[in-house]
Amino acid sequence: MSNCFNELKLNDHKNWIISDLILKQAKKFPKFNIIEFIDKEKWTYEDILSKGLKASFRLKKNGLTNGDSIVVMIDNPKVFIPIWLGACFLGITFVALNT
Repeated sequence: MSNCFNELKLNDHKNWIISDLILKQAKKFPKFNIIEFIDKEKWTYEDILSKGLKASFRLKKNGLTNGDSIVVMIDNPKVFIPIWLGACFLGITFVALNT
């Protein structure tokens, strides 16, 4: 397994904040492929950090802030993941629905 995952120290519960994990890993391993979609497109830590931050700016621009909640129903992971991360970066509770 890559050093990328070995350094996460997931047994230490204070390290389980997703926004902190993404920031830390993007700094250490920006080009590491973390997600591969069915169509073979790959996203690195750098990619998901960028997409998540862009989503957080859009959420904030729409008036959402720390402590707020959003409910989403999105079946496209390329849309879902950035919005979820954006919510994590802002401290917004993210509720995902499905049918």
